[in-house]
Amino acid sequence: MVSAYDIIDKFNGMISREQAESVLGASPGNMAMLQMADNGLFDVASLNALMLALKDHNPAQIQNYTVNVSDKIYRIFNPLPLSQYSQSKEKRTIVMGEEDNSITITIFGKASEFVDINAFERNDTITIKNLILDTRKFELIGNRNTVLCKIHQSMDYISNFSMLEDGQRNINLIGSLVEISPIRYVSKHDSKLQVAASKAIISDGKRSMPLSLWGSSALATAKFNPNEYAKLEYCNVRSRGGALEIQVNDSSRIFASDIFKRRFKK
Repeated sequence: MVSAYDIIDKFNGMISREQAESVLGASPGNMAMLQMADNGLFDVASLNALMLALKDHNPAQIQNYTVNVSDKIYRIFNPLPLSQYSQSKEKRTIVMGEEDNSITITIFGKASEFVDINAFERNDTITIKNLILDTRKFELIGNRNTVLCKIHQSMDYISNFSMLEDGQRNINLIGSLVEISPIRYVSKHDSKLQVAASKAIISDGKRSMPLSLWGSSALATAKFNPNEYAKLEYCNVRSRGGALEIQVNDSSRIFASDIFKRRFKK
């Protein structure tokens, strides 16, 4: 059973015992303390502490709450299309925090598009306001009032391909997509399920590397033009036929922006 002291510890001592007990009580009247942590913004650790308390107490008192969160981006995934009957054209998953202490957020439509247009990147510090905490599923979901703001820009990437070597995993890199092949659909691992696949060539201006793209990363290339500058996040490097190849799949992200072109000019 979670105690008030567990909640105080999770909030790094930022709340009193009475406030912690209010979280444990989880009654709608006491949930005003949602706005007490760090000027109304939760970091990931504090928000996880809140959700832990809500899961453990008063399961019959189910209510959705509006919360704000500010922390680092751990992962951003490629957008996925929604049903043609939905008003939102796409949905996207953002994971904030770090590997062993994270929260998953789902945003839709223009909020998802905003992430790529404004080049939100892995390890950036951002604030997302007006998220719905669904206490039935314990999910954080965006809506038409959700606002995203970048607080600190990360410069975590490789732009010199001579630094690449076999076995590197979960790396970020930027370069120019000098060649993009058409998307095709193939059966993978003896499965009848068809998976999108594509090939591309990315260059740092001196050295070119082949890309093997699968799933949502392959589908994302349909929006790109040759010679656009793009960033690849959470991709792997492997040796194939004696040459290095960069693997980009559903766990990765690929998106284009003029921001990356300007970085090469610096």
